[in-house]
Amino acid sequence: LSTDAAGSTTLAADITTSGDQHYGDALTLDTSPTPSPAGGVRFAGSIGGPHTLTTDAAGTTFDGTVSLAALDVQQAATINGGSVATTGSQHWGGAVALGADTTFAGSTVTFDAGVSGAHALTLNADTTLHDDINTTGAQSYGGTLTLAGDVRLTSDGSIGFTGSVTGPHALTLDATGGTNFGGAVSIASLDVLRAASLGNATITTSGAQHWRGALGLIGNATLTSTGGGLLRFDGAIDGPGALTANTAGTT
Repeated sequence: LSTDAAGSTTLAADITTSGDQHYGDALTLDTSPTPSPAGGVRFAGSIGGPHTLTTDAAGTTFDGTVSLAALDVQQAATINGGSVATTGSQHWGGAVALGADTTFAGSTVTFDAGVSGAHALTLNADTTLHDDINTTGAQSYGGTLTLAGDVRLTSDGSIGFTGSVTGPHALTLDATGGTNFGGAVSIASLDVLRAASLGNATITTSGAQHWRGALGLIGNATLTSTGGGLLRFDGAIDGPGALTANTAGTT
């Protein structure tokens, strides 16, 4: 199936094909459809409408912007349009490749697999991660970040958390441009491989915390291991804020 009309296409029913599906123009949802090709599906234009889009394809490519009620992409996806916005939830069931600097906005965003690409990633939603994220651009997490598995975030730029980070799992951070914590953290363990800065942050782990680079105190910060884990600082600690370290183990 291929559409490439001069105007736009309205989708009002599920579409199942034995081959690929290619939507070459702007797409408006008049219902909550499920395109189900045996191959891949590509949306070359924008997608809009107050409905839910579910895709069950070997690969889904979004070349334009997305503005919907909710989105469920059950397998791998490529994002080239730069913006995926929903008033409700987003679920990404397969690996997500970023073909452009991308902003995800919604009530919740869940990634079941990894996210990667030579671009920046912005998440303006409460986000759940099951796997690693690797980008060359900066990563920004604007809502609550929940770890549903041990996660490693890697960026050639910076990584910033303005909301809280939670979940009974380990978090490893490798940001060439440094990591900034602006909210509370409550996880199993934390390993920050490069420089970091702390606002008025409370960092709580049941296990160890390892701060391998310089640590800047922008505000007053409290670091706690509730299980008596090691609190280790390999680099310099400075800044106008105060630092409180709590553990029954070694600091």
